[in-house]
Amino acid sequence: MSATESAGRRRYRFIISQIIVWTVLLGLWQLSTYLFDSQNNTSGPTLVARRVVKWQRDGVLWSATWYTLKATLFGFGFGTVGGAVSGFVLGRSRRLGPLLNPVAIALYSVPKITLGPLFVIWFGIGLQMKTMMAASLVFFFVFFTTYNGTRRIDEDLVLHARIMGASKFQILRRIVLPQAAVWVFTGIRLSLPYALIGAVVGEFIASTDGLGYLANTSSQVFDTTGVFTALTVLTVLALLLNGVVMIFERLLMPWESREESLPVPAA
Repeated sequence: MSATESAGRRRYRFIISQIIVWTVLLGLWQLSTYLFDSQNNTSGPTLVARRVVKWQRDGVLWSATWYTLKATLFGFGFGTVGGAVSGFVLGRSRRLGPLLNPVAIALYSVPKITLGPLFVIWFGIGLQMKTMMAASLVFFFVFFTTYNGTRRIDEDLVLHARIMGASKFQILRRIVLPQAAVWVFTGIRLSLPYALIGAVVGEFIASTDGLGYLANTSSQVFDTTGVFTALTVLTVLALLLNGVVMIFERLLMPWESREESLPVPAA
């Protein structure tokens, strides 16, 4: 058996195992609603599926999902670009880095949910406010991973490249950027769920659309199925977004192979 065939079979078994795990979890969830008579407290997969169909027919599901997705992607994009650029610049600067890093840590320590009312005053209750909530979470994840990764670049390798006549651009392209890219994508993968969290928190604070808005309004009328349906759609959306990031990571960094890991929660 060739190595390609062996890898294909391992991948196939892994996919089947994941399907079995998700099936068992959904089955236990459905079973618990009958064993503990908790249908009103935990709803169930069958009721959630019916609500998904109903919301889809009413046009509510697509509108809310698209609104949350836009806020997540815009916030993720702005936060990633800002965090990567500022982290790289400060990481490569031996003077500005140590000077401004404590300022970044102080800003990071501020609970982001407390910025919600301020963002409402600045940006209103529209899409901009949710975007800024998401970007404020993403920025610091990407900034700190990029900053620390850039400062850990092998300076001996850079020195040897200079001795061999490499230009600054060649050093940047061949050494600095490839090593920093690993840390940038680590920050991106860690921050992606928090971009979604930031958008949903913004919808909880003030909104007229979005999955967070659906969950919030459902909870106000004690609609457990509505809350679980919104949470289920958010979970699926998070898994899809993470899969897209992993695909881009493999395309942009084919030399980097890493084990699958669980996301690290924020400090």
